[in-house]
Amino acid sequence: LAFCTFLRPDSLLSVAWARVSEVEGLAVFQYKPLNWKGRVVQPEAAPVLQFPLCGLPRVRLVLMQHLARSEQLWPFRKSTSGAEQWFRSALSQCGLGRLVELHTLYSLRRGGASAARAAGVPLEVIESFGGWSAGSVALRQHYLDMGVSVSPAARAIFGPLASGRVAPFAAQFFNRGSCVS
Repeated sequence: LAFCTFLRPDSLLSVAWARVSEVEGLAVFQYKPLNWKGRVVQPEAAPVLQFPLCGLPRVRLVLMQHLARSEQLWPFRKSTSGAEQWFRSALSQCGLGRLVELHTLYSLRRGGASAARAAGVPLEVIESFGGWSAGSVALRQHYLDMGVSVSPAARAIFGPLASGRVAPFAAQFFNRGSCVS
């Protein structure tokens, strides 16, 4: 999810509720982070974001199973350092232990933003998802790797964003979709 949503680790851990819905015929993951743009916000002021799941059928299934039990994405609050520790452990368990010293959860944020840009997602959409300011210098100088070329997987994952079929903010679709789960 960090790769697909470009969220900061603290924002991803702060998701207050989440659900899988259908919008305009597409399955989307909708979520509400309480840590937005580097600061804690009140639940009523937090944005409801959405990400298309059509290129991620396995992630959709796992999310639907998990969220059928609870609207909370994480059953308990983890610290960012705890999440980093989990990420290193997951890399090792997948046989990617050599990457532990090279990558952090921020690597997923950077990789997702770069893959989305390569797949043709407009920069303003990437900014919206990741909580970057409009025209963000940090996004352009530190997160986007212009050497990343588009892959079939990136096109499948980010295609609905690139084509404008799904907007980053669910407010743009209120009362237009029905819940799938």
